[in-house]
Amino acid sequence: MENTTFELREIIDSHHGMVWELPMTQDLGFAYVQTISMSSFSQLGTLVKILNYRSNEPFKGKSIDFFKQFDFLTSPILGINPPSQRGDNKWKKIGYLPLLEEDLISPEFKSEFIKIEGKNPNEFTWYVFYGISASNTLEEQFTYEQVKHLSFFGFTNLRFMRHRITMEWMKYLDMNYDNYETIDSPSYINIEDQKYFVKCGVNYSEVDKSIRGRAIRV
Repeated sequence: MENTTFELREIIDSHHGMVWELPMTQDLGFAYVQTISMSSFSQLGTLVKILNYRSNEPFKGKSIDFFKQFDFLTSPILGINPPSQRGDNKWKKIGYLPLLEEDLISPEFKSEFIKIEGKNPNEFTWYVFYGISASNTLEEQFTYEQVKHLSFFGFTNLRFMRHRITMEWMKYLDMNYDNYETIDSPSYINIEDQKYFVKCGVNYSEVDKSIRGRAIRV
């Protein structure tokens, strides 16, 4: 796949390719993410890609090109609803990073259908969803090793996604996120589900770019 960039002025959705700064909990400072709006090529929501960079201070005094040096922390998160634009949870726009061809193609998603917290993901049979609405399922059944780098087929509310992003960073920093709690209602974000999604993810820098967004076929 060619590393073809696209002119952002041709993209209707202003969040497509945008880098955001958002505050994390647990005194972890600020996280930085890039949003990919899939509305122009699928019927899904927004992919949130966590950049492998955080800061204790707000971003200032640097060009947006500063972020080009960083890979992503883990597989993208499938999100719904706009980012929070007020209060302590406000997402701040930093600027656009160039898009690649892969950012305009709907990825494959993983699911095991029966989620059991506390169990080893290797114990399950996994399934792969694809298509413009991810409503199609590949006939093959997969092992965890074949799909662990894929995004989970489950939506997270962007207005409460900082909890998920905080836990992803806690995992990366070898911090214990098992007892992570929030006062936000489970109707907005189910923390136990989010912990399971984090558990089933991988360090994205260890995933070869040739298989990102695609299950490994045998």
